[in-house]
Amino acid sequence: MSRTAALLAIVAAIVTALLAAGVVMAQGQAPPPYTGVKNPFPWNDTDAQKAGRPLYQTNCLCHGPDGASTQGVDFSAPDFPATLEKYQDFYFYVISEGEQAKGMPGFKSALSDAQRWQVLTYVWTLGSAAPTTPPTSAPPPSGATLHLTAPAAATAGQQVSFTASLQDRAGNPIRGAPVEFSLRVDFFVSGGLMALGQATTDDQGTAVFTSTPRVSGSVSAVAQYQDVQTESPLVLAAPPTPFYQATAEVQLPTIGHDVLIGPTQSKQLGPMGQAPVGGFRLPGSPLSWLWLLVATIALLWATYFRVMYNVYRMPGTARIGETSARLMPAIVLVIITVLGLVIIGMLFHGPYTHFQFPR
Repeated sequence: MSRTAALLAIVAAIVTALLAAGVVMAQGQAPPPYTGVKNPFPWNDTDAQKAGRPLYQTNCLCHGPDGASTQGVDFSAPDFPATLEKYQDFYFYVISEGEQAKGMPGFKSALSDAQRWQVLTYVWTLGSAAPTTPPTSAPPPSGATLHLTAPAAATAGQQVSFTASLQDRAGNPIRGAPVEFSLRVDFFVSGGLMALGQATTDDQGTAVFTSTPRVSGSVSAVAQYQDVQTESPLVLAAPPTPFYQATAEVQLPTIGHDVLIGPTQSKQLGPMGQAPVGGFRLPGSPLSWLWLLVATIALLWATYFRVMYNVYRMPGTARIGETSARLMPAIVLVIITVLGLVIIGMLFHGPYTHFQFPR
């Protein structure tokens, strides 16, 4: 077998392994090192559930307060707790690494292992509660008013408190009423409302809810009690540091420490979390698997270039119509050279050539 064929066979084997890993993950099986991990908390641990609830409300807004707002997964389904227990390593993998195809970030850089398990333990409660017949409640008092107090400006990633006051027509406080809090944003959720959570009014008819929004820009805080709704404008400044750490879906083995070829700025995020300047990184010392990819690309490029160069050097004065037969390989040589420069640029700016930055 020639050297070129051997390298191509190795590359094909790697691609096949990656595709197989994708099939495994699609079937609900967690890849290493998540395979077989277990929840350190009992699923009915009330302390873990209590700790996981604010973490869920802060980081999992897209799923809604009841866990049923995202297509494809319904945390509130009666059979979901059993599914979560059966595939707990897979769900821990998902919350840790995210699902890039669905726009879900990984939280292993934002939450500790214990916090991620606490979130899953709380999620377990969303479908584990026995279904009950909701009590018949009187319609909201005619003329009920709802006032919302929210800061005019805040910073995304920091806690923000919202206060809602609910009164009847006579101005008396309405006690024990559930008030839903949300943000009106330009997002994919229905109606532009991103649910935050719920709070119950006290004896003074006041409901206080604290949340940590993860969006920035001009939004509106929304409070709603049955069909009574009120809004307050809110400007959320961008956070000083990024929320999440982007990582590859498939972690390849490395040996030794990373080697950087490029300026030291390649290891630093830009202002407001922008991507760093270009730099070529060998993850895992000079024995990095990245050399195999680089060598394969370089071999293919050199093969194409040599073939077209030999065609260009072939003697002859043949003409195709009014065009010299030597012009075509010359044009192809120029194209191959440009593509080589583009490939070099991609190696210095690709996702595998940058360091991962902690939160």
